[in-house]
Amino acid sequence: MKMRQPDADITLTDGTGYFVEDAPYQHHLKTAVQVKEQVGLLTMHSLLTWTDGFQKPTCSNHKAAQELGSTKKNLDCTGVGGCACARHGCFVPHSMVDFQKGERYDQLSSFSNLPSPLLVFRQVNIDYAITQAAKYNTGSGNNLISLLLIYDIMCQWWVNFMKRVKKNPTTLTFAHFNKVAVAVGKFHLGAHVKKCFWSYSLNFIKGVGQIDGEIMETLWASFNKFASMTRSMSKAHRVEILNDHMRDVNWKKLVNMRMYSLLGLVNVNIAHNDFSASMLANKMKRTKPGMETTRDGFEDLSRTLPQDMKSTWQQQEAQAQERGGKALSIYHISVETGLCMPSIATEFY
Repeated sequence: MKMRQPDADITLTDGTGYFVEDAPYQHHLKTAVQVKEQVGLLTMHSLLTWTDGFQKPTCSNHKAAQELGSTKKNLDCTGVGGCACARHGCFVPHSMVDFQKGERYDQLSSFSNLPSPLLVFRQVNIDYAITQAAKYNTGSGNNLISLLLIYDIMCQWWVNFMKRVKKNPTTLTFAHFNKVAVAVGKFHLGAHVKKCFWSYSLNFIKGVGQIDGEIMETLWASFNKFASMTRSMSKAHRVEILNDHMRDVNWKKLVNMRMYSLLGLVNVNIAHNDFSASMLANKMKRTKPGMETTRDGFEDLSRTLPQDMKSTWQQQEAQAQERGGKALSIYHISVETGLCMPSIATEFY
């Protein structure tokens, strides 16, 4: 909640924990230059009316109805967003940001030629969080590091991300990586259109293994246990509490992963407990038999196919992996639609 005396709200770890430094972040929110994004008339279920000159979304309208209710007054923030390691689930330092009017949409009132109410797809918050996370332990931009970004609405956010970075050089800096791959988490991908399946599926990105891309959902679950108690706190007090929680999460993961690694080396069986690394250790134990089963099935299928067909597919896959983008459409599965009952009746009777 907003304080009557904001000058008395003093933080002890401004920018030195998991939240970004407040002053530069507030400056970014006030000065960020936006590109033309998705704007439309919001109903309870979908964006129905689209205004000329703005880009229409190419995918589902994820959670837009819920975001409308997040423009509450007398609140310094209405939510929080940030980044974590997709493989180990550790929060990335200096990448957590507060939301002011919801994660995805801001209501517009300055465009007199547009119908009302209108929401614009403004990713000023997430843009800042991801660019800050991309700086952490990635060197000096020597093009030796590849980056994988996973976001539930990546198909919309990524389209103009680099344009927004170029328009905001003083507040958004994105290092030069050897390769940047983008994807949607496997659970959220099911709510997207078919095109997103081959464009943003983790299954088609070489080197990611079997990451599900949904680690943030499990991390947010632990936040819910004490989220209500932070609602009445001052902004600085709330940041300190959340920083402590994220620091505790990362420390437990670090310690417990090492503990399970040592136990695995000496082949000691232990009872199931609530250590956060137990799932990671169990997955590793299942890896070897799982790989053998998968390999056998793949080889059995490969033996039934002509060699020239397999060679063509391998060449197409290599080209698609190198080019990315629309070239990944080779993974699109063509399915013929079956006949409906009226068609069957017309054809056979």
